Amino acid sequence: MKLTTLIFDMDGVIVDNTFYEEAVIKSIKEWMAKNFSISFDEADKRWNKVRETTKGTALRPSYKYFCEQVDVPKAVYLKIHKDHLDKLKIHQEAIDIIRKHGGKYSIFVATERL
Repeated sequence: MKLTTLIFDMDGVIVDNTFYEEAVIKSIKEWMAKNFSISFDEADKRWNKVRETTKGTALRPSYKYFCEQVDVPKAVYLKIHKDHLDKLKIHQEAIDIIRKHGGKYSIFVATERL
């Protein structure tokens, strides 16, 4: 089979990445509980309070938005996000496919945000 097109699903538009999103959010809440000396339930309440402010709006907030609202430093959420992304090894798989098939490709990005 000749590979002619690559589609990068950046945020779950094509493939549901709910499990990944839930794992990242859980890790952020665990960090909040540990570093703010609060229970996980309290961290969950704080996170969900921010989520409530975005319901019914066109706003689809990023981790950055949520973390800013609950005082989680940028370096922390970027590390948590990277750690979970590294577990998926998405980037390496894409590179391996490109190397294996060589040649020129049409490339499409599937995302709601650019």
